[in-house]
Amino acid sequence: MATKIKGLDVLEQNGLKVVRKYNICGWFEYHVLNEAGQRISRHTVQQRAVDMALHTLQA
Repeated sequence: MATKIKGLDVLEQNGLKVVRKYNICGWFEYHVLNEAGQRISRHTVQQRAVDMALHTLQA
């Protein structure tokens, strides 16, 4: 059961990608990275990480 994440197409158009990483406590975090590998946003919920990255792009 895959869920559609809103805004992924906009991120890809701007050269950003979402990766899933473990944090130090063993929880997954979703990181939005630019082409240089720099983190734009991170959150434990993928949609929230994407929303924060989209907000950063608009600013």
